[in-house]
Amino acid sequence: KLLVKTIESNLHIRIDHYVEIGFGAFVNAVDAVGGVQICAAHKLNDWRADLHIKKGCQNADGATALAFSRSRHAFQLGDIARAEHQRVIVREVGQKAKSLWTFVLPWRYIAINDAAVNGLTVDNTMSIWSMISMARGMSSVKKSCTLPLSSFTTPPPVDLSRTRQLMTYFANYHSGSIP
Repeated sequence: KLLVKTIESNLHIRIDHYVEIGFGAFVNAVDAVGGVQICAAHKLNDWRADLHIKKGCQNADGATALAFSRSRHAFQLGDIARAEHQRVIVREVGQKAKSLWTFVLPWRYIAINDAAVNGLTVDNTMSIWSMISMARGMSSVKKSCTLPLSSFTTPPPVDLSRTRQLMTYFANYHSGSIP
């Protein structure tokens, strides 16, 4: 994939595996787990993302979760808020997918598997164990980060120098060079 080659050449890191989820698969994954909870600090309206939700916590279906994940105009931090919302939704789906209910309710198990099989694109070397590890990491509250930014403009520019430092840290951590 061109994206993988671009990231590898710009950040001087090796990407072991690649996972891509499209908009339809995103919607299907949220719907497969029975929706996710979205908590809005204020009423949100972004006609560009087709987002219209009231203030407070509410259960969102796949289409609403996608709109929430795509919205950048309803929030002061724009793309930074959008990236955080994407992580929140993915984390919520991951938490629900690995719950006991997924294995107790056969229709939920089948819906989640269908969403994963039909909605994900992965590289041709990814094993089932790598996929499970990735899914576990995505559902973790503590395993999430954003590339360092040089400012909070929209779109936010990535600080390549600090990002390279971060990638070096990850590479050294992964190889066991960092305690």
